[in-house]
Amino acid sequence: MDTVIVAGAGSAFFVFIAGQILAFRIIHQDDAVRYIGKLYCFIGALLFIILYRFPIEAIAGFILYSLMTFTYILCIFAPAEASVTLRILDDIACSGNKGIPEKDLITHKEIRTIVKRRIERLAQSQDLMYVKGTYRATGKITAYYVRERILTIVYKIFPPCF
Repeated sequence: MDTVIVAGAGSAFFVFIAGQILAFRIIHQDDAVRYIGKLYCFIGALLFIILYRFPIEAIAGFILYSLMTFTYILCIFAPAEASVTLRILDDIACSGNKGIPEKDLITHKEIRTIVKRRIERLAQSQDLMYVKGTYRATGKITAYYVRERILTIVYKIFPPCF
C-alpha cells in the first residue's frame, strides 16, 4: 500500500508540473497564481477519484502530494516570481518619503516590461501609490515590510560588516 501512496502522489505531482508548464504557455501572466490554485485542486480531486477504493491511501497520497506541491511553490516558483518584485519594493523602501521616479526603477531595457507589470500589480493591490511622478509605499503592512522592519532591528543590534 505504501507503493500506492508514493506512486499516486508522485504521479499527481508530475501531472501538476506538466500542467503548469503547458498552461503557462497559454494563460496570461496575471492569472498564474489563480491557475496554480485551480490546477492543485483539480489534480488533488483526481487523485481522490483514482484512489477511491483505498480511502486511507487516498488521504495519505493527498497529504504527500500537497507537501510536494507546496514545497515546489514556496521554494521554486515563489522566489522566481518575487525576485523582481522584491527588488522594486527594496528600491522604493530605500528611497524613504521622497519616493523614486519611474525612470530610476527601470534601469535595464530587458526587464522594462517585467518591472512595468509588477509596478502596475503593486499599485493595483495598493502596496504602492503614484504621487507627482514618483512611487511611494502606502504604509500598508505586508510581508515584505514586516521583513524589512525585522532586518532593521537586527542590523541595529548586529551591524553588517560590509
